[in-house]
Amino acid sequence: MSNRFVGLDLGAETIKAVELRREGGQLVWSRRAIAEHHKEPGKTLLQLLAGWDWPTVSGAAVSGRLGRQVSLPRVPTKQAQARAYRFLEGEGAATVVSIGSHGFTVLELRPGGVEVFRENSRCSQGTGNFLRQLVERFDMSIEDASALCEGVEDPAPLSGRCPVILKTDMTHLANKGESRARILAGLYDAVCENVQVLVKPRLSPKRVVLAGGVARSKRIRENFRAFLARHQMGLVDGEGDDGLFFEALGSALIAAENPARVPALESLVAPLPETHLEIVPALGAYLGRVQRMPSRPLPAIEAAREVVLGFDIGSTGSKVVALDAQTKRPLWEGYLKTNGDPVGAAQALMRQFVESPASLCRVRAVGATGSGREIVGSLMSTCYGPDAVFVLNEIAAHAEGALHFDPRVDTIFEIGGQDAKYIRLADGRVVDAAMNEACSAGTGSFIEEQGRKFSGIEEVRQLGAEALAAPCGVSLGQHCSVFMAEIIDEAVGAGAERGAIIAGIYDSIIQNYLNRVKGSRSVGQVIFCQGMPFAADALAAAVVRQTGSEVIIPPNPGTVGALGIGLLTLKQVELAGRPALEPRRFLEARVEKKDTFVCKSTQGCGGAGNRCRIDRITTVVDGERQRFTWGGGCSLYDKGTRKRKLPDLAPDPFREREELVRQLIARVSEKRGGPSVALTDEFTLKSLFPFFATYLHELGLDLSVHTGADQRALKRGIESANVPFCAPMQQFHGLAEAMAEGQPDFIFLPMLREITRVRSEEHAMVCPIVQASPDMLRWDLGKELKSKLVTTLVDAGPGNLESDQFVESCRRIARDFGVDDDRWRLAYQAGLQAQASFDEGCLKLGERALAFCAERALVPVVVLGRSYTIYNTVLNSNVPAILREQGAVGIPVDCYPVADEVPIFEHMFWSYGQRNLRAAHQLRRTPGVYALYCSNYSCGPDSFTLHFFSYTMEGKPFAIIETDGHSGDAGTKTRVEAFLHCVHEDKGAVRQRQANDLGSVERRNAALDDLLRERATLLIPRMGPGAEALAAALHGLDIPAEALPMPDRETMRFGRRHTSGKECVPMTVTLGSLLQRLEAEPDPNRKFGFLMPTAYGPCRFGAYNVLHKVVLERLGFADRVKIFSPSFSSYFAGVPDGFPALAFTAFMATDLLLDALYYVRPVETRRGAAEEIFTRCRTELFELLEEAGREDLSAPGVLLQVASGNLFGCTALLDRAATELARVKGDKQVPTVMHVGEIYVRCDPFANDFVVDKLEERGIRVHFAPFNEWLEYADYINFKNGERSGFGSHVSSFVRGVIQALMYSVVAEKLGWPQRTTVRESLQAAAPYLREDFQGESVLTVGGPVHEWRHGLIDGVVSTGPLECMPNKVAESQFFHVAENEGLPSLTLSLNGDPLGPEALDNFAFEVHSRFRDKQRLAPAPRVPGQAPWQKLPMTAARNVMKLASLAFPGAQEAFALFRGSPVVSDAGDDVPPLTKELPKPEA
Repeated sequence: MSNRFVGLDLGAETIKAVELRREGGQLVWSRRAIAEHHKEPGKTLLQLLAGWDWPTVSGAAVSGRLGRQVSLPRVPTKQAQARAYRFLEGEGAATVVSIGSHGFTVLELRPGGVEVFRENSRCSQGTGNFLRQLVERFDMSIEDASALCEGVEDPAPLSGRCPVILKTDMTHLANKGESRARILAGLYDAVCENVQVLVKPRLSPKRVVLAGGVARSKRIRENFRAFLARHQMGLVDGEGDDGLFFEALGSALIAAENPARVPALESLVAPLPETHLEIVPALGAYLGRVQRMPSRPLPAIEAAREVVLGFDIGSTGSKVVALDAQTKRPLWEGYLKTNGDPVGAAQALMRQFVESPASLCRVRAVGATGSGREIVGSLMSTCYGPDAVFVLNEIAAHAEGALHFDPRVDTIFEIGGQDAKYIRLADGRVVDAAMNEACSAGTGSFIEEQGRKFSGIEEVRQLGAEALAAPCGVSLGQHCSVFMAEIIDEAVGAGAERGAIIAGIYDSIIQNYLNRVKGSRSVGQVIFCQGMPFAADALAAAVVRQTGSEVIIPPNPGTVGALGIGLLTLKQVELAGRPALEPRRFLEARVEKKDTFVCKSTQGCGGAGNRCRIDRITTVVDGERQRFTWGGGCSLYDKGTRKRKLPDLAPDPFREREELVRQLIARVSEKRGGPSVALTDEFTLKSLFPFFATYLHELGLDLSVHTGADQRALKRGIESANVPFCAPMQQFHGLAEAMAEGQPDFIFLPMLREITRVRSEEHAMVCPIVQASPDMLRWDLGKELKSKLVTTLVDAGPGNLESDQFVESCRRIARDFGVDDDRWRLAYQAGLQAQASFDEGCLKLGERALAFCAERALVPVVVLGRSYTIYNTVLNSNVPAILREQGAVGIPVDCYPVADEVPIFEHMFWSYGQRNLRAAHQLRRTPGVYALYCSNYSCGPDSFTLHFFSYTMEGKPFAIIETDGHSGDAGTKTRVEAFLHCVHEDKGAVRQRQANDLGSVERRNAALDDLLRERATLLIPRMGPGAEALAAALHGLDIPAEALPMPDRETMRFGRRHTSGKECVPMTVTLGSLLQRLEAEPDPNRKFGFLMPTAYGPCRFGAYNVLHKVVLERLGFADRVKIFSPSFSSYFAGVPDGFPALAFTAFMATDLLLDALYYVRPVETRRGAAEEIFTRCRTELFELLEEAGREDLSAPGVLLQVASGNLFGCTALLDRAATELARVKGDKQVPTVMHVGEIYVRCDPFANDFVVDKLEERGIRVHFAPFNEWLEYADYINFKNGERSGFGSHVSSFVRGVIQALMYSVVAEKLGWPQRTTVRESLQAAAPYLREDFQGESVLTVGGPVHEWRHGLIDGVVSTGPLECMPNKVAESQFFHVAENEGLPSLTLSLNGDPLGPEALDNFAFEVHSRFRDKQRLAPAPRVPGQAPWQKLPMTAARNVMKLASLAFPGAQEAFALFRGSPVVSDAGDDVPPLTKELPKPEA
């Protein structure tokens, strides 16, 4: 056999092949080839390899997206790129940026062997396919286009957004005469900008290599060279086209490391794996719930009438409606494409009107809406005067148009060519609205784009007909337009019918709309579907299928916006005595120039001025040149857009509060020669800054205060953080780096856990991200940090800043700054006084603003949100300034006085949530004062709080503005304008509905006794087999309990109808399971209880039960379904005293059976044997538990079960199960990874997308962190926090410890397991990365795997959790540092109910196997290093087990001592061998 090795890379468009030869002990690159496969990769591959003398190849491997079609070992992209780089450039640190046709990636090869891999999301922006589709618009190839734009120095400004929208923009530029070279240069630069987002200059190694086909473009390379130079990085120019072959070269190198016989060439291409398409019901089946209102023919115009013209100037299409001023009926309509020229489109529509029979009519006024409304309306105002023109956003216009057809409408789904909107109404007024961002996936352009891919389809109407005629649909998921083309190809290849695929496209559009546009917002009873795409019934049918609601389509869905602005114009413009408008004047007018400037006057705002941005156009009308300005918070530059303006020197609480902060900073910034301390008033300290700034100053420290975190800080944080946190945390990260650069003696980053309470609420938590920020920054800043971080734990207990907890926190802070004397007490008093004075001053600002608004009949809008969001112009999307521009006074929530009688929300454990919801409760009941909530994307608490806020505010206009800190404020302006329009309509209205009371909903809790009296069936959401075990035990008590079945895709659809996808996926799954069960119940009178335990933060789990109650009330199920929501201390109130021990035994048994199954199944000697044993034993267990429920469950009876070791027969069952499993366990050595993360997701196979099965398919054994670990941790934390005390509680913990140790030992002895990792050991292992004071799952998620890795028990860790799970994000961030310091490979998977892509698992599995092989070669010893296996414990030796349990459980030693009547003796001696390795710490 020759020494030839081949690597293949099968990409989405091309095949690359590389041959290496071993010559003189060295591998030499001997051959390479590339070919486009034109969607036939198998055929093309065989043709390419035909001349490569395949039978003599010594080994081969394959990489790439289509590599599964080849019968060769697969190499993931990450590992292939890493091997290729090191082969070509050596072992140094580097960053590999690869831009391919389907995606782009950044691979960081960091010092110490750590590899970090990032790739693009589901959006195609920046990929080769994205580029190809767009340059084909000019009939060019990527290469020709690159050559044409190579030297262009002034590219056309194009953002790298959705390709469908970009195509339109490029066409508009070309139509205006822009050169192709400038357009293409702008396009190539936009691609670079998209890819560069993944490069983190502060983390990525400075040496950069470009790979992939797109990277061959000279313009791409030069753009990158300039970008890297700006960040002190450098581009390495490789040899020739080496970068094209990175993946193929890496595959060849790995094949050379593992030589193996290759299959014959004719067997090389494997049959395509069967594609499992989800079949969904036919769209036609839902037409019965689509009501299309009949069209009324436009009347003949035979005589002159008075009309108003309503113009809707959209992004792709423009419409006009002529309304009879008397009857309000449309007389004439016009439509044409906007073509990127809103003024030209409006003039063309006016020309159509003039040339139509409607020209007989006299135009009395005009209205303008749509994305082009400002410039068109401004030109109209210069032509006809501001009093004849009414300009308003399209949200209000669409609402008015819908109400014209049906006054009952409460929900509007509006889908246009490139825009999509959601509008919610109550009592005929808009109360909420949302719009799409720069993505076409939920718009009409998406339909048109996909329609072109089907032969014989000439227009969109044909697509709709085929979709409705199809006998079924296929689920295509939610994808970008470019990627959808590939999904469609896969569906065709899998044999799906064309009609079913087209039906799937319509379904996909609505899925995208519901998730990207509607989000968490509710859907009412009367849904209108508007916009031109709804001319097809298929789209409306898809809405019915996805929402389960009936929908109504108005007569002409495309012109509703134009109709609405016409109707609003009739309402707002006084027509009496007004002369007719001359259309010619508008037709001959033109816009000569458009620009913006910043107002520097203080005339209208006072103080230092607001520096408002002013828009300005120069127009030519009848030969006369005029300047027209609009914008700003006062009337100085307003020239008549009919917007309301504030009087001069109107209060501005936002600016005035910041002035208070500036005055405070001036007082505490005096330099006195003391140690220097950097701190900021942003993020964690925003609300308590006066106290801490004064306190530290009075301690004698010299303060350097960093304020005004801006866009640069946000960008810097994004570049520095390992994990994509919410914008506030990213900005704080950047600000902390800036503070560190000043090299002060100290940086003050306290760990705030609970802050001040409003009144008597039990908890006032901040979110896990805020809590963990000091620990994360300690590591992220560690390598370069010269200052000492002071990260003292701060808690404010009942009594707030005067509580014992807070006073003790202050003492600790002083000590951490080296102040050991009593100076801290005087400093503390000064801080108290400063905070009280500041808070009082803020309330006075709010009171003054409210009084001013009442006196002048102005609109006060209370801006709710976190203080660090609402005061930051980047994070608040400029809302305060926009409110002032539009004539309203914004009042920050912490300046808004809330009455003492406003209730406390007992289940709201987040401090900011409590304050915002109390304010909302009062605002909903206070006439004339309104609410706007500012939030940030990825905010975990707000994913629930916004539901509660919306519920509280129902029936009164409110607005929600979310931002990521990157987008401009144009969308915010539209939403605020729509909101204020509704406010002005609402001010004189009589409120029709009673206000919702969230407090009464959250208190609607059922006790177990209540459910028993009503004979309600207790539904238990599934979280692994533990739910079924608990149900079986309850059956024994004659309690009707039912474990809900394994969730499925339909369950997710049920849950998503009433959630946004922003909540945790367990919330969506459990809600969907409940609603699915209710729909399946034939007896409408049957009552249910639903077990949904509560908690008190800081993660989101404790909010589930309240949202469940809100949804049930909205659906009318509140009386039929009661939520049983016990806290940890009251889970089993109402059952025998011994039942908790039985329940814990049940959980422990199911955990052990499952872990034993996972341990044996990957190495079983007969396929399916382990599963058979597990299934049979699980059934036996449920029978035992039900029988045990009927036995003596008194406290003495249970203690006897424990002392005898019988445990209701479960120990004997586990012994048999372990014995049988040991018999079918083979000797094969496989790597083991630990499965950790959020408890529901890791325990529920559907929620984690069956990740255990998928890892086993890749040859990996999984050891999962069991459910009982959380019970042990909760017990530990409650004891530590002093929430449980006394002999009874000690015995309870003690008995659980005995059960845990006893049952584990039974299975461990048979299967050769090591000693169980206790919670204490996990906490100790996590301590260098996350302190124990940070309570929650993050510490366990990190600590358990670190402990087991140090003891040689695992080869990697997989952490699963919900998308945007805060504890999981914290753990993911720290896993980067664990890898750097200890080498533990980790994979974090964030799940939202959709299937996982295989690439991440492939990458991880490959890395784990590679390391495992290396370990085996170095030390082929037996697989259980570290601790010795448990020895068999006689079942009568319960006292020994109790002694062992005492090592792990708080209070157990005391209980054991009481139990045996002897003093406490610590036995913690030598059971766990001490680690000799020093624990890691940040370098600082």
